[in-house]
Amino acid sequence: MANILDHVPDVTLLDGLDHWPATATQQHYCKLTRELAADTVARMHLEPGAEAEVIAAFTAAGLL
Repeated sequence: MANILDHVPDVTLLDGLDHWPATATQQHYCKLTRELAADTVARMHLEPGAEAEVIAAFTAAGLL
């Protein structure tokens, strides 16, 4: 069975951190984190079954 992270792009999740405002609230950071995680999943170009597994893992981790 393939690892669900085999399709993760080479770009790290934290590349966009420099664009986050320094004065953002925790709620804003949570929203930005969810958007970043959702964008990462979308860029994986997974088959529907694998995508559902990745989404479930991100959701269980509180990232979506």
